[in-house]
Amino acid sequence: MSNVEIGDEQPVGDPKKSSLFKSSAIMAVGTTFSRGLGFLRTALLLAALGAAGANDAFNVANTLPNVVFNLLAAGLLDAILVPQIVRAFKTKSGSTYVNRLLTLAGLIMFVLTLIMVASAVVLVNLTAGLMAPAWKSLAVVFAIWCLPQIFFYGLYALLGEFLNARGIFGPYMWTPAANNVIAIVGLIAFIAVYGTATDVNDPSVWDFQRTALLAGPATLGVIAQALLLIIPLRRAGVRLRLDFHFRGTGLRRASKIAGWVFATLFVGQVGYLSTSNIAAAANAWSAQTGEFAASTAAMGITFTVYMLPQSIVSVSIATALFTRIASAAADGNQQSMVRSYQLGVRTSLLLTMWMAAILGAAAIPVFQILGPTNPIDQMAAYANALVVMLPGLAGAVVIIFSQRVFYSLEDGRPVFYTVLWPTIGQIILGWTLMYFLPPVLWLIGALIAETISRIAQGVLSAYFVRDRLPLARPRVVITDMVKYGSLAALAGVFGMGALHLVGAFAVSQTVTGTIFGGIWRAILVSLVVSVVYFVLVAVFDRANFFNALGLLGGRIPFFRRFAASSSDSSGDTGTNEG
Repeated sequence: MSNVEIGDEQPVGDPKKSSLFKSSAIMAVGTTFSRGLGFLRTALLLAALGAAGANDAFNVANTLPNVVFNLLAAGLLDAILVPQIVRAFKTKSGSTYVNRLLTLAGLIMFVLTLIMVASAVVLVNLTAGLMAPAWKSLAVVFAIWCLPQIFFYGLYALLGEFLNARGIFGPYMWTPAANNVIAIVGLIAFIAVYGTATDVNDPSVWDFQRTALLAGPATLGVIAQALLLIIPLRRAGVRLRLDFHFRGTGLRRASKIAGWVFATLFVGQVGYLSTSNIAAAANAWSAQTGEFAASTAAMGITFTVYMLPQSIVSVSIATALFTRIASAAADGNQQSMVRSYQLGVRTSLLLTMWMAAILGAAAIPVFQILGPTNPIDQMAAYANALVVMLPGLAGAVVIIFSQRVFYSLEDGRPVFYTVLWPTIGQIILGWTLMYFLPPVLWLIGALIAETISRIAQGVLSAYFVRDRLPLARPRVVITDMVKYGSLAALAGVFGMGALHLVGAFAVSQTVTGTIFGGIWRAILVSLVVSVVYFVLVAVFDRANFFNALGLLGGRIPFFRRFAASSSDSSGDTGTNEG
């Protein structure tokens, strides 16, 4: 599908070299900008549709493309493309191999998309079978509009992985901003035409025009996100070319790991379906009783906020390190793999749990900023859902980096067993809690089960990494999970204390007043949490605190002087790599 303009007689060679700080910083800035636009998009969605009802139906439909893509295509790309491309570019026939690999993946996704659009009713029933019938019917209509996104998500991932494998990281993280801009423009147009959450919670008002104005821009944004990657590909000297000659290129080895990856993703999506159906049951209860319960919309929107630390920190660092890990695996350099793995885990845990502490302590003002026109009790329910999810980020960090190790070694078996047993436990616990909890807490119970499952997966994956890389030390990884998680929780308590001293909720008669009240409260909490967290890190993790200052010192003179003077006075400059 794509080919570097270089003769097949010579290998393309190793990926472009750049510092971990520079590569991850480029991606983090792009992700932060895009996520900032995503928050604005979420706020407009809450204003246009409210916190439940029509928002539940749209969230089911607009999440489906991600669910299907993650199940059937994303793992194929993550597990295969980067390691295969890095290996291929070290050989003379690498460009031909990559062309055929990308063409095959693109063809599979195109056929998959056609099948999924035709199966919209089945998919909605799988993910939200317990939803109120009227809203479920509307979700099917939305799904027909949204499911074509599957192919373009796949195209975006294909082209992005090609760039990542060559050490070009920026465009992959920046183009989602275009997606959000188009969706934001669509939501503004929707509000201009139909107002803010007026009659949208009457399923009968959703005619073709109203549905198209809401769902159409959502799909158009994904299309733009994918096609914009063609520009940096051309600038990098890449020309697109289809190659349907799949035989004789060694793709069978790629398909072997794909089987394990598919099985892993299938188990993971079964866990997602469990939570989504519990959320749909809460929607049905709300429709029957007229009382509010956090349900499908709360699940989707809260997950968007939850993913902020992981997207900015863990994914950025992991993407930058993945090419290094894959290259070291191709060279058989296990020591380099372990060094990159443990560096990535520790750095990501330190920063991710700091951001998690801020989000947890500032959850109420955050959701008041996102939904200033929504009732306080509804936004408080969203905030509670976020708080119970955040501890799972510690496990998610370890999972991300461990999977990169396994995929670089072309071994999908450990990933499968890492996910299998915790997911079974999650499903059992989620439905058990639903039986004992009142309907307003059904989603909370399901999210608690998910959080426990993520932490368990992180612990298991650390030990599986040691099985493949004996130099790795899982106890060090688990200790870091507990250490940074505990420090974040303590800092979060201080942040919540400061918030309650000034009043947790912004009470105002105007939308602007509510938003600004939420903003200054969130800033206050962020400052308190940050000071407490990094003081605690400096006290209890002195060596790594100064290593982090040293990393920043390469870019910021103040930190360079402070780190140097502190290291001289303490005499502690060890890396504590473990």
